[in-house]
Amino acid sequence: MKRALLLLSCIALAACGSDDDGGGGSGNSGGTGALGATGGQGGIAGSGGASGGLGGIAGSGGSGAVGATGGGGTGGTASTLLADLGKSTWSGKQMRDGKERIIQMEFDTSSLFWAEVRNPFGPARQRRMRIMQVQGDGKTVSTTVTVPAGWPSDPDNGKKDSFELEVLPGSPRTLKVTQGSTTETFTEGAWPAPTSGLTAVVRVFATGGAMAKAYCEAGLGTLDRNVIWNFARGKSTESVLGEDIVAGAQLSKWTDPTNNNQFAVTDVPGFDLNGGTLLSDQFNFIVLYLGTVSHPGGSFGLREKDDTVTDPMWAFLGPNVGSSSTGDVFLEVENILSVIGLTNAEEFAVFTAQDLPIEAMVLRCNKQIKDIDVELNQGSWKAMGTASTKPQIDNTLFPPAL
Repeated sequence: MKRALLLLSCIALAACGSDDDGGGGSGNSGGTGALGATGGQGGIAGSGGASGGLGGIAGSGGSGAVGATGGGGTGGTASTLLADLGKSTWSGKQMRDGKERIIQMEFDTSSLFWAEVRNPFGPARQRRMRIMQVQGDGKTVSTTVTVPAGWPSDPDNGKKDSFELEVLPGSPRTLKVTQGSTTETFTEGAWPAPTSGLTAVVRVFATGGAMAKAYCEAGLGTLDRNVIWNFARGKSTESVLGEDIVAGAQLSKWTDPTNNNQFAVTDVPGFDLNGGTLLSDQFNFIVLYLGTVSHPGGSFGLREKDDTVTDPMWAFLGPNVGSSSTGDVFLEVENILSVIGLTNAEEFAVFTAQDLPIEAMVLRCNKQIKDIDVELNQGSWKAMGTASTKPQIDNTLFPPAL
């Protein structure tokens, strides 16, 4: 369905006129068909006869703006570039807005799609889709930013840009992208996914709402765990003021180096990676950690090193990850004296040898933060950040571009 919607966007853009050399008309049958005809110009030379086009697909006569010359003939330099790009992925570190980011480029030239993903594994992850047209020189690529159905809004939606693309031979190959005086180079292949740490998702909430009242602004003896857990898991109907995700984050100590209650999302370990998060909130946010911890088998323990925290945390293990039952909580740490805690300050259980699934939530209200320092025990206590962990990475947490 996504491809169909995108193709319809591509067709509509191709038929708009001057921005991409006009819309395609009906194609004449001939020795070779053409893709992307614009006002009598042929597209990529193809085999077989080309009959009536769809807004620029299947062309007729004239000199080829993209590929073939006339209704038939052999492909030119434009078709060579499109063939070189094909369905490929390229990645590299680039300076964007003064920050070094990981940029991944993805192409599907059969559909004229060019996707760009900033920080594929976060933080500040962003997907951008362009519809592309290669000009007759085989280097110049005209693009229009579009927002596929289901994607977040893009402030540059509809923006038109021109680039020069060049594929350089090698093993792996190199893609050179030039816009004006700026040239970026990318190596063929996707950026490798992190193999250690956990995946951390931060969500910011407003004062006065149900999430704030569930703990941060709770009355005496009040603690609404399910409201908190649903919000952390992205299952709440309450508005999220800000959201970010990063894979490869360690569940390391939360501490305020200023000792002036200025601990913000930017201070949460992991959200400083790859140029850092775009969020700057200091209060009212919760971080959800997902992944596995390597366990050799036997006793497994969890605790918060100093149980006098002002902000709470919860942890679920194994088959109980994702549960909404208070009976499935492995560890709860909170600081409401009138509330009976669900667990002891230190909890143990026996698990078989495995990559043990873990889900943890750490909430930040607006009081002066006291260190949150999670430890695990597989024979002795050690910092959770030093454990052998793997982040959860899937298409739901990190939706693909193509």
